[in-house]
Amino acid sequence: MSNTTNEEIVINVTLEEYQAELASGLEADELLSPGQHHFKRGGFLARHGLKPEQVNMRLISMPDELVTRAMFLANLHHQTTVEAWLSHIIQERIELEEAAFEAAKQQLTTGDDKLATFFQTSPLVGVELERDNSPVREITL
Repeated sequence: MSNTTNEEIVINVTLEEYQAELASGLEADELLSPGQHHFKRGGFLARHGLKPEQVNMRLISMPDELVTRAMFLANLHHQTTVEAWLSHIIQERIELEEAAFEAAKQQLTTGDDKLATFFQTSPLVGVELERDNSPVREITL
């Protein structure tokens, strides 16, 4: 049974509940021991001296398979959390996209044929652009 207030959560674990969980296959280190346990609601923010309005986060839904693959790669790259690894990967990709966008803008204004060739063959862009004997006609980013 648990009791809650705005600031505190109290969880009471009986010996019977504890033993039932052990019998279901859980390990002792995965369970709260029998007795009363007190938790402070919003403890993370309080411990770090933050107010909710100071935390600037957004939740993004992702398919389970994609999250599983990301978790594997985060672990492979010795990241402490999948969130840290995904933030790093997203930041890299945004910088790459911004650089490609700036190069495309420059090419369109200067007519630099070397940049048009780069955009036609670059694996970074991901698609081949149609081209006649003039500079790139249309770029969709």
